[in-house]
Amino acid sequence: MQEPNRTLLVKTNIFSKTLNTKFSKTFTIKCYCFIVSLIICLIMFSESICLARPQGALYIISNQPDAKVYLDNEDVPQGTTPSLISNIPAGTHIIELRLPGYALLEVTIEIIADRIKDVEYNLDAQFGNLDIITLPAGAAVWLDNEKQGVSPLKLTELLACEHQVHIELKGHKPWFKQIKLTADKTERLKVELVPLHPAYNGNISKEECGADCHGVKATSGKLNIISTPINAHVWIDDKLQGQSPLELKLFPGNYTIRLSKPGYNEYQENIQILPNKASIIKAELEYKEGDADMAYIPAGDFIMGSEGTEPDESPLHKVYLDTFYIDKYEVTNAEYRKFFFYDTHRQPSYPFDPSLGGDMQPVVGISWKDAFEYCKWAGKRLPTEAEWEKAAKGKSATIYPWGDKWNTDYANNAQTGLNKTANVGTYPLAASSYGVFDMAGNVWEWCNDYYAKDYYSNSVLKNPKGPKNGRLRTLRGGSWFDDPVSLRTTARRGENPRMRLSNIGFRCAKDGDR
Repeated sequence: MQEPNRTLLVKTNIFSKTLNTKFSKTFTIKCYCFIVSLIICLIMFSESICLARPQGALYIISNQPDAKVYLDNEDVPQGTTPSLISNIPAGTHIIELRLPGYALLEVTIEIIADRIKDVEYNLDAQFGNLDIITLPAGAAVWLDNEKQGVSPLKLTELLACEHQVHIELKGHKPWFKQIKLTADKTERLKVELVPLHPAYNGNISKEECGADCHGVKATSGKLNIISTPINAHVWIDDKLQGQSPLELKLFPGNYTIRLSKPGYNEYQENIQILPNKASIIKAELEYKEGDADMAYIPAGDFIMGSEGTEPDESPLHKVYLDTFYIDKYEVTNAEYRKFFFYDTHRQPSYPFDPSLGGDMQPVVGISWKDAFEYCKWAGKRLPTEAEWEKAAKGKSATIYPWGDKWNTDYANNAQTGLNKTANVGTYPLAASSYGVFDMAGNVWEWCNDYYAKDYYSNSVLKNPKGPKNGRLRTLRGGSWFDDPVSLRTTARRGENPRMRLSNIGFRCAKDGDR
């Protein structure tokens, strides 16, 4: 048998392997192309299905028109109510309605193919408040081009959105501002209106002015005011400008500058302001013994407390007090308004109540800290309980400031029937023998002391200042809301120092020495 040709076998094997390799590669490539083609077909088929997805429409209205309509949390609104939105894919969607001054409304709706869904929604209004105080007061106030009244003014239940405020007062530059109110919050505007130069009101001539102050290009001068002591009130032509030290820009002309501070004599100076020139006033206020609006209480002993009345008023005990001064009248709304305007402190709770907010009515809605800060600002302090009682009892230590017999007509109380605070000093016959008014009725008055029922058992005999600590502060004097028992000179009460009520006010005191 003839042996196979080895060379032929080798060539045959090589050819077979080559053929198998080429076939394998070709098969792999074809499979890969088939899979890719299949994926592309599936994608195209899916897109065709999506494009063919059924659609519906939505007609949406709201109780307040012009609300913007957002679909499925998109950034661009679909329209404003009332609105017809078409070509919405059938299915579940999220609708949002947004309108300034109203709560965001978010609802889920179901769109049905080839149908118009008709919906109506109520938007809930959100309100804020606006308090406007101007210096000087009495300015006309417009809100969104509608006149609201004159300052000080409290506007309530305004839509919580942006508003245009416009304020005008004769002889002053108009004031404008765009404000944004927040729901359930109160925005407070304190506006110091800038007075026009008298020339603009036709009071002086161009020659008297000394500059082109009749034109819109009038050049101002500068005035620096400093004083000893500092924090004196600065008045220019009887208009309050602020507290010293103070820098002002004024139109050229003649001005009367007046500085005042409790406990000091007033300082007054006439000055001429020149264009592009800086002037300075250095005022030294002279200290005066006493104060025209304060009563002088001499040093000495008095009997504090009472027996057989309320437990916290006993025992009777002798107390010695150094000389001091106390306000003849309770602090008024007009006085407190100056403090509030030039200080960032919190305003009282009832500044715009027509029954409580008169200039000469005692300020109410005042916490203990409010009263403490005002007295400090005025260069004074709150009276101690002992000082208050001595000033109320007078030289004869009477049950009521005017004597030992009750008289309904001598004080503003629950029996009077006024049912609100009275102007300070309305009851002159009720003044104590030291000349201090309204120590009975009108408003309870904060004292500096902490309150303790048993303090009189532990009181020091000289210049007592109350317990070292405590949860409550002391009130004295009774109010328009109380019966005679609370109007006695010895009646006392403890109250949370944060309390701000319509029958709580205060007066100030200060030491007799410098």
